[in-house]
Amino acid sequence: MQEPRWMTRTMLDAIHADQLRRFGGLPGVQADGLISLALSRPRDRWESAEQQYVDLPQLAAAYGYALAKNQGYRDANDRVAFMAMYVFLGMNGQRLVTDVDQVVPLMDAVASGDPQELATWIRDHTEPWE
Repeated sequence: MQEPRWMTRTMLDAIHADQLRRFGGLPGVQADGLISLALSRPRDRWESAEQQYVDLPQLAAAYGYALAKNQGYRDANDRVAFMAMYVFLGMNGQRLVTDVDQVVPLMDAVASGDPQELATWIRDHTEPWE
């Protein structure tokens, strides 16, 4: 697999602003460093994967898990985490396919769950863009 296109802080902040516009919530950053750490997690996983296979669902899960767990924004962290996974997959030729009613329970369970479980869920709900 070639190196994927990565999310940027500008993209993530735009997702956060969009989620607040659409659904409400408190604007602002709670912990800037935790957002930066969450953005670096997938790239670190990619760079340390010399001896193991890493796929796009694992990298998307790394974004989702780190953003949901770190709670870097004042509000909408779970929504931002889900949309970051969605956008990352889309930027890399994959489409996340799920019902809206599955998103909230999924993201409620993410921060207390296992990133590999999230990667499995993403793998089961992803298909190539046609």
